[in-house]
Amino acid sequence: MMQTLNVATTINPRFDHVTPIEATRSSVTISHRCHVIAELMAVARSGLVDVVLVANDLEMVSLETLQQLADGDGYGPKVAAISDVTEDRQRLSTLGIPVASPNWSGTELVQWLQEAHRSVASVEISAELSPEDLRFLKDVDPDHNSTMVAETIDHHSRGRRTGRRAAPYDPAQDLPTASLSETPTNDSVEQIPCDLSASPVLAIREEPDDASEASHQTVDDGVIAAEMSEVEHGPLGHVTAVWGPIGSPGVTTIAVNLAVESALAGYRTLLIDADTYGAAIAVHLGLLDDTAAIAQACRAAEHNGIDASSLANFAQHVTVDGTRLDVITGLTRAERWPQLRAAAWTQVLLAARAGWDQIIIDCGFGLEEDEELSFDIPAPQRNATTVTAVRTADSVMAVGTGDPVGFVRFMKGLELLTETSQTSVVPVMNKVTALASGVGPKHQLTGVWERFGPSNALEHFIPWAPEIVSTALLAGKTLAESAPKSELRHGIRKLMLACAPTPAPSSAANTPNAKATTARVRQAVTTFKQRLTRSR
Repeated sequence: MMQTLNVATTINPRFDHVTPIEATRSSVTISHRCHVIAELMAVARSGLVDVVLVANDLEMVSLETLQQLADGDGYGPKVAAISDVTEDRQRLSTLGIPVASPNWSGTELVQWLQEAHRSVASVEISAELSPEDLRFLKDVDPDHNSTMVAETIDHHSRGRRTGRRAAPYDPAQDLPTASLSETPTNDSVEQIPCDLSASPVLAIREEPDDASEASHQTVDDGVIAAEMSEVEHGPLGHVTAVWGPIGSPGVTTIAVNLAVESALAGYRTLLIDADTYGAAIAVHLGLLDDTAAIAQACRAAEHNGIDASSLANFAQHVTVDGTRLDVITGLTRAERWPQLRAAAWTQVLLAARAGWDQIIIDCGFGLEEDEELSFDIPAPQRNATTVTAVRTADSVMAVGTGDPVGFVRFMKGLELLTETSQTSVVPVMNKVTALASGVGPKHQLTGVWERFGPSNALEHFIPWAPEIVSTALLAGKTLAESAPKSELRHGIRKLMLACAPTPAPSSAANTPNAKATTARVRQAVTTFKQRLTRSR
């Protein structure tokens, strides 16, 4: 007996898709006809329907829509769409939403809805493993029950969209030399240190513009093989969130110069201004073209999805001592914070991981989640950008000041930060001076910290040098340019070296022609590793 599918849909005045579906008298039932998408979302969140079929106001469907319909485990009613507009069909397909034509017959629409719902059930059963993933597991584990795997593959193959993916490869073996020689290409793959935890990343050398599709596939196979042998390591790109309590503790100054030192050390570095209260990275770097790139990137991710190569189009290139630093500027006006939705911001961070070795995020001070303001409809959260960055970061640097007011604020704020963050927090004392902390300021601050502070060890101290900082800010330069031998610059450089003891020269990854290839390969590997991790 077929399972009854309850479908909620909106009505489009240009075509009638409800009558053909109902005329089939099948197990697919249109249980709710909604006039606006807000009503459709309310019905979907009620848990009374299995499929949400959007037929009108498609421009309002985005990543935020999918996130609002998901439950605590990430599952919810399947979202599908029906449209006769080519642009809408392409955009929704990019977001992973199946789209049907209103010219289909009732029987075709019913079968399409059933397959769409079956794909959700298949994902739940297999922990989001695709048929290609299952074939990969079969290849790497010959003793596994091949019959069960084959049956599962056949079950998943029905009703699921197919796409180009990297071919399976045995992680126990290195890529044979003959594999690269079979296809003419100038690609070569070498391992270089990638992130602050010194996990490997892959640098692709310059690729000819007329490289064939087979060349891309060969490189992808080799990269995945090398990465699978290091499956115990984290994601390719290392995200560092720089946070500080309210009161101007110097978060932006440290974030900017930390990113500069990372780039000078050889890492391909991306600096993101994610402060929704007072963005200032563009001013610190003397950038005249301040265009709120973070809002543009989130808007692109919200409506069309985003990858590393697309994200690179929103970044400005800053040259410091001949070294390139990529920068995504922050909001030009603080009231634009609703444009930074959590779902889109998460996609931006995933794309950044796939395209850069180091991602430094300048965060705001707010960590509170205003859940009481959501009521029945989830409302945008101003602090969602900071909270998401802190939760998903590989390392969190908490910046406080050594004066009595800033020190107390720092210790209290660090409690909430530790509860929010899912990784270790590195406390950093900035503006350390005897004028604010007494004789022997480091000894004084360490003594108070050990007695009243949290369990995190206080080991990093940045001296107070207002003249040096003011001079650099006035000129729109970094400390490496305006005061390369200063104690302040030396302290920030030690902070970076403490987390990245091994330099990572990545000149090959910084070449313009290798940029798109590197981003595509890293995106593929990151997606594959995330699927494999969820399956365990």
